[in-house]
Amino acid sequence: YEDGEVDFVYCRHTLEDMTNPEFLLREIKRVARAGWLEIPSPCAELTRGVDAWGDHLGYCHHRWVGVGVGSHLRLCAKYPVIERVTLRDYWRLLSHGPRYWNTYALFDGANPLVLDVLQNDRGFQLGKIDRRGEPVEYREVLVRMADAFLRTKE
Repeated sequence: YEDGEVDFVYCRHTLEDMTNPEFLLREIKRVARAGWLEIPSPCAELTRGVDAWGDHLGYCHHRWVGVGVGSHLRLCAKYPVIERVTLRDYWRLLSHGPRYWNTYALFDGANPLVLDVLQNDRGFQLGKIDRRGEPVEYREVLVRMADAFLRTKE
């Protein structure tokens, strides 16, 4: 497609599954004049037992945790060490219905898509470990993402 050739892109529950969503996101940003990008909320991805396949955080096959605020989409790599991170239990919020299960970024000409993709050495350091064995900066990024999502629901 040519730059700006697509009127509207709808991408739902795809980005979190990709090994490298940055290429697709750059292409969406290049070809689409407007769009809707939806992924599971950080509350869903950071809650133990959401997936039927075990007692791990979020969905076992997802590679990214994300949050959409307006036209800004932030993704953070979901590393295996996430299982060591102590987080708030979001089950209570999730039990209130679909409102807390998904997050999205909606963009158009007046509100262009802003992307932020965080990985080790790009936004945080996995190697900074506290005495409980938790990756300190990674935990802070995840908590900030969940907090940003919850502010959109106020």
